Amino acid sequence: MRINSLGFKIFIFFTLMIIIFSVFVGITYIYSLRSLFTEETYKTIEESQKLLNIETNGILEMWRNSGGNPGVQQMRTVQHFVITNGNSRPNSERFQNEIKAENFDLIKKEAMQQKEDEKRYELKINNSRIFYIIKKALFNGNEIYLVSYMWESYKENIETELLKRLIFIDIISISIAVFFSMILSRYLIKPLDNLKKDISRIAVHDWKDSVNIERKDEIGDLAKEIEEMRKTLIRSDMTQQESLQYISHELKTPVMVIRSYIQSIEDGIFPENTLENSLKIIDKEAFTLEKRIQDLLYFSKIDYMSKHEIKRAEVNIKNILDENIERFKTINDSLLWKTEISDCKINGDPEQLKIAFENIFENQTRYAVKSIEVTMEKNGIIYIKNDGEKINPEFMSELFSPFKKGNRGKNGIGLAIVKRIIEIHGGKIKIYNDTNGVTYKIEMK
Repeated sequence: MRINSLGFKIFIFFTLMIIIFSVFVGITYIYSLRSLFTEETYKTIEESQKLLNIETNGILEMWRNSGGNPGVQQMRTVQHFVITNGNSRPNSERFQNEIKAENFDLIKKEAMQQKEDEKRYELKINNSRIFYIIKKALFNGNEIYLVSYMWESYKENIETELLKRLIFIDIISISIAVFFSMILSRYLIKPLDNLKKDISRIAVHDWKDSVNIERKDEIGDLAKEIEEMRKTLIRSDMTQQESLQYISHELKTPVMVIRSYIQSIEDGIFPENTLENSLKIIDKEAFTLEKRIQDLLYFSKIDYMSKHEIKRAEVNIKNILDENIERFKTINDSLLWKTEISDCKINGDPEQLKIAFENIFENQTRYAVKSIEVTMEKNGIIYIKNDGEKINPEFMSELFSPFKKGNRGKNGIGLAIVKRIIEIHGGKIKIYNDTNGVTYKIEMK
């Protein structure tokens, strides 16, 4: 695993987070336990005092065993001694070593000043600490005080033992978490590595194999987007090849005709019998060549416009339709035109819209047999129908593909230009077969 790889970074991130979390929990746990252990220490002392039955025989026994003097008794880790109004200290050697005279005097002073029947205390002796409880009792009409104490070392032993167990649990938990973080990083990185290979392959135009990663998360979504990109690139490559074939075919024919006619004229031969007729053919082919070049340049311009904001002005679609209808009526005076057009104003480029509808009507007049019907509703939906032959369903999906020509098509990019202009203006166009012919449905916004 490389140090700068995403998998390594994920692994390190999760590992550090787990360690930081474990340390935080450990510190919080220790500080929480300290107060708990302190409380438990006092409860242990209180329970030990209850076992002495200090109100009756317990404390009396301690008093008698000490000959009327304060005494010391140990019960497990809790030790006890009795304080009276006298000044003597217990004779126990252990007590003498543990509780120095000044500490005993301090405890006795606290006992004498204590107003509560029972009270908790804490005292630091040298580098250690004791926890003790002073409890009042009556004996022969005199107040005596039972002092029960416990050294901090007992609490420290418990804390140390629990800390060791906590550290052990943390080590096990971190080890397990590190193991699963490695699995997680591999789970995330492996498909990304595969996608990297796929992208590298696509970058060198090797896109025959599909990108297939069966996942339902964001990586799966990314794989689907890359697969769509691969398909788009394949279509773009096919379009590019078709455009080259189109250009070579559409431009080569008029050029060959022009050259052959010119060579014939230079040799004194007139292919159309006269020089004038031959020059007319050359002019016609030159016009065709010019038109093909203009269409190609305009098609490239439309691609540029689709990626940039166009200059817009208020345009009444009705005026554009009326203008085109009048012009094509003159050209095709044998067709019956039925029109029902309402005003529809949009913000757009009037020149581009004129070109779009000019291409539409050119197609309509080419395929119509007897009539063309134009209807525009107030919501901007336009229907242009002709009564010509229906479109082959197999060709329907390629109507708007550039360089695809129908039975009577001219250059194969007219409808592609129409679709792009309409879409640039936020509209939609659809062509479908109906009962009497073919209908163009255009929605303008």
